[in-house]
Amino acid sequence: MNTSSADDPYDVIIIGGGVVGLAVLRAATLKGWRCALVERESDLLEWASGSNSGIVCTGVDAAPLERTLIQNSNVRQFCHEMNVPYRDCGSLVCTWPWEDGDLDAVLHESLGAQRLTREEVRQWEPHLSQQCTGAVHIPGEMVVDPWLFSIALAVHAKQNGATIFTQFEMDPDTSAQGEDGIWTIQRKQTDAASLNPTQLHARTVVNATGLWTDLVQLANGTCHWTAQPRRGQYRVYSSPTLVQRPIQPVPTDRTKGIFVFSTLYDQLVVGPTAVDQESREDRSVDPSVSAALEQLALRMVPPLDPLSHVGDYVGLRPGTEHRDYQISVSHNWIACASIRSTGLTASLGIGRYVTQLLEPMLDPPSSIQIQTTPLPSVSQLVHDYHQRRDGRVEIHGTCYRVTHPLTRFGWEARTGMAADS
Repeated sequence: MNTSSADDPYDVIIIGGGVVGLAVLRAATLKGWRCALVERESDLLEWASGSNSGIVCTGVDAAPLERTLIQNSNVRQFCHEMNVPYRDCGSLVCTWPWEDGDLDAVLHESLGAQRLTREEVRQWEPHLSQQCTGAVHIPGEMVVDPWLFSIALAVHAKQNGATIFTQFEMDPDTSAQGEDGIWTIQRKQTDAASLNPTQLHARTVVNATGLWTDLVQLANGTCHWTAQPRRGQYRVYSSPTLVQRPIQPVPTDRTKGIFVFSTLYDQLVVGPTAVDQESREDRSVDPSVSAALEQLALRMVPPLDPLSHVGDYVGLRPGTEHRDYQISVSHNWIACASIRSTGLTASLGIGRYVTQLLEPMLDPPSSIQIQTTPLPSVSQLVHDYHQRRDGRVEIHGTCYRVTHPLTRFGWEARTGMAADS
């Protein structure tokens, strides 16, 4: 591990503690560089990464860079190495009388895809409505625990020497690159009692702040996008596995559409919606949308019991005016923007891609012996969660708050994979 002085500049500072920032932190740390991550909230995974679906897709409808980085994300290997639970199930892209969609396009874009008739869909998914007119099975898609997958990135990075500062809000107005090329990342003085340093120094910076990438980018002076928050609302039911595979509509250029899927915790989820809004922070649940989601879920999966409803949540996806990812380099600063709904799926690929972009800016990294200690079992974590009663678990000596509703609902109810705790 790196033994540099705390006063020395970091090789890399990542701004933003979502799944993309954590993936970059892990990749750069495992490369051998001295790395730190700063997050303005008191906990990691508070925003888009704490309110996604946990579905790992294969990039059927992805834009070029997005698709490449999805394909370069070896999610299964990471899950095996870090003991992250997942269900390898594929998904069904379905057509319905109330929606338009061309299954032929989906069939041609997915390697190994299989066309299913109405009768075959019924055999594969007996609880799905008979109104489904056909489907394409996309192999390789998965359902993971979205919080455990993302927090495992932080755990692995810390195991190998990375530093994480929470409650460190970077100030784009006072952060700057010096004449020597070293960046000074200044903390906003919002908490005088904070034990965090007021500033950090780095040879390179990665902006992975999601909905705030354009605002943070002011420190660099180059920005060719504007954040456009897209609201996605979900409704969650406690239910045995009524569908084995995520059920999705034919995607469009604008959205993947509303899914119905089962989690690892015996939950059935319907969502997300896709509504553009101006606010970067409004995650309030709209009751009329909840009612519409329930109506759709019952239309698609008639055996669902509406009384099994356990909660709703809203995520804000960090879109921009560009359909593809916007990953750019300027003045030893890398921006990762427009990482929309596929951030978890592509995170490992994004981490590797960003480290390749960092290589020309940094000295050859130190050689390290990579340490990999898997996560505790779900049963151990759920037991700890209930023992602590503060919404947190301890993983290898560090406490993390469980920020994702799907994980939290499942652990609190001890359902599905959490039932044996």
